[in-house]
Amino acid sequence: MKRYEEWWPLMQEDLIAMLATPYRLKAEWDGKTWPPAELDCSEMVEVAFRRRAISCPDGSWIQHAESLPVQDPRPGDLGFFCKPEAVNADNPYGVYHAGILGNGDLVYEARAKDKHGRYGMVITRPREAWEKYKPFQAAGGWRRLKVLL
Repeated sequence: MKRYEEWWPLMQEDLIAMLATPYRLKAEWDGKTWPPAELDCSEMVEVAFRRRAISCPDGSWIQHAESLPVQDPRPGDLGFFCKPEAVNADNPYGVYHAGILGNGDLVYEARAKDKHGRYGMVITRPREAWEKYKPFQAAGGWRRLKVLL
């Protein structure tokens, strides 16, 4: 596998290229168009890693299961949101959203429209906002894919 210093700068470029990509739940990238025509949160994460030849499953709850908590988060690590009402047999932690920590304390995420009609695309939000959000805290903080440990 490539070293972090080799894949992270390229992933950062890919994440920037995905900004403003429209959100669609259960979107699947065809691997042919760049940037993708549409994404949901877990597909954005999967695409970012797949383009760097790093194995990453689809589905935010599966990505959570295939990652481990880290005490020293770095760009490229993952954050998740979870809530008790999303818990089921396939999703024991109730994970419902994923994002990637970027440079400059930003988090990249494919975000659905909120009740005010905002977002509906790949955006960045401040890391601090994620870390203060209770569903992020409930998901256990920043995590790193097991294949990168």
